Amino acid sequence: PKDPVATTTPHRVTRVSSATGVVWPFVGRTELVGKVVDEVRSRRMVTVRGPAGIGKTRVIDEVCNAARSEPWCRRLRRVDLRWAASAAEVVRDIARVLHCDVSECETTDEAVLALAGPLSERDASLLVLDHVDGALAPVGSIAKRLVRAAPGLTLLLGSREPLRVVRERVVPIGPLDEADLTAWREAAGLPHV
Repeated sequence: PKDPVATTTPHRVTRVSSATGVVWPFVGRTELVGKVVDEVRSRRMVTVRGPAGIGKTRVIDEVCNAARSEPWCRRLRRVDLRWAASAAEVVRDIARVLHCDVSECETTDEAVLALAGPLSERDASLLVLDHVDGALAPVGSIAKRLVRAAPGLTLLLGSREPLRVVRERVVPIGPLDEADLTAWREAAGLPHV
């Protein structure tokens, strides 16, 4: 079968803003998406790292699109952690997405083990934790425990900073170069600056 990233065109349009209905093109990051897909294929914890607004979530969107057809990704779940600040809030948000009841758990450790249950039952799972910046330390601790407890789980994270945990692979994302930025503006129908 063809590699879904390799068949991606550099100017593919895939994202519509929920706020404005504007269609935003995906330009200039196909190589980076391929690199992240390769890392996720071979590692259990990958963080896409870069400054706010640089395109981390957009790259993760494209990695998820590519991963859906991969045998190593039978189940994909995404958790937006932008409002989580504590371990309890991180666990709550992950549990909500996994439809996992952790209300009877007395400690964070118990809750993490409860989360690992459904994740390890579904081998070849990809769990995306995006916007982890407000809870870096709790996410790092929970991520380590989840990866240990769920053998078929791979984590893909989006953050401004690395988690700085063992086994984490960090893939940095930088700004678009001038040619890609011009192509993006043209594809989006925006004026040149």
